[in-house]
Amino acid sequence: GYYEFKGDSEISSENFFEKFSSDLWLSSEDEMQLFRQSEDDLGNLHLIFQRFYKGIKVEGNTFSLHTKKGTVFSANGELAPKLSLSGSPKLSEEDAKDLAIRSVDAELFAWESPDWEESLKLEEGEEASYFPKGNLLITKDEVSNTYKLVWKFELVSLLPFEEWKVLIDAKTGDLLEKVSDTFYCHPHQGSANTLYYGLQ
Repeated sequence: GYYEFKGDSEISSENFFEKFSSDLWLSSEDEMQLFRQSEDDLGNLHLIFQRFYKGIKVEGNTFSLHTKKGTVFSANGELAPKLSLSGSPKLSEEDAKDLAIRSVDAELFAWESPDWEESLKLEEGEEASYFPKGNLLITKDEVSNTYKLVWKFELVSLLPFEEWKVLIDAKTGDLLEKVSDTFYCHPHQGSANTLYYGLQ
């Protein structure tokens, strides 16, 4: 939605979401957290807020406030209607990770290649790894048109080379989404012994 306010408005970014919580379908279990801001040539501040429900990020739910001298003059964004779901997953991260890996038809993954792991550690530090870690999120299931608690994993396979985003339903273990993004050339190179293809 889009909101525009008169110049004498006393609405600030601090009280906006409290004042308009019912209009935006926000409950006491929602929190809007500032994650980005910028200032234009006129000195106006543009603030982007991310929605969290029961402490869990809600994907695709952001809202922007545009302020002048601390006062909101316009606002825009799209938030889902009032949410009502558990914030506790029935499926563990470990079990969800196994399901995510099995959903990808790959001969070799990046974390199984010493060269790729070493290259990443040199760039990002010793703790860095391609080994998948789950992020617990709330996202919209486009098939059922409902919001669900999910485990999200990002997987890199080398044979074939693909970068995957995999969503596993944290309640049922169903595969909700598997998307491949291979539109750019990855900077890492290396070799690894494979079962069927020898040294690659």
